[in-house]
Amino acid sequence: MIREDRIQLNERFIKVFSLLEERGVVVKNDRNGRGMGDFAEKVLGNRAYGHIIRAYLNTDDKRCIDYRQARIICREFGVNESYLLDDMGTPFGFEIPEEVSANSDGTPKGNILFTSVEAFAGTSVDAGSFATEDKSFFSVPGLGGGSLVSFPISGNSSRSLMIAI
Repeated sequence: MIREDRIQLNERFIKVFSLLEERGVVVKNDRNGRGMGDFAEKVLGNRAYGHIIRAYLNTDDKRCIDYRQARIICREFGVNESYLLDDMGTPFGFEIPEEVSANSDGTPKGNILFTSVEAFAGTSVDAGSFATEDKSFFSVPGLGGGSLVSFPISGNSSRSLMIAI
């Protein structure tokens, strides 16, 4: 009997696999490095195990992906481990929320998302440094784009950090 948590893990894997297909990272019948055999080699260690991946993708099959394989998928394909293993967050991490507020004339109040979550400019993070996120939007005149993000940086570093999204 397969435990319920493994069934749920497999359901999330199916969703992630579908998203990887949409992004063109995996192409089921490709023979140039992105096919099912290539995926199986990265996850299961053998190109010939594409049929096992197909079994995981088949909801009528009783075989399910295990947690070790799920961690490999996260590492190899940039999948958010919290999502795949624990059903927390989104499949590929941070996704910019849609701005809902606007000025009275209908124009957006801001084109830059400010989040209170800090980036760390150092080598260590302690367990107490994680906090909830507050977010708001603001504008910089003459700066276009709607997927810009700003955030505070704390820690000691001799290098400057600039991130553009």
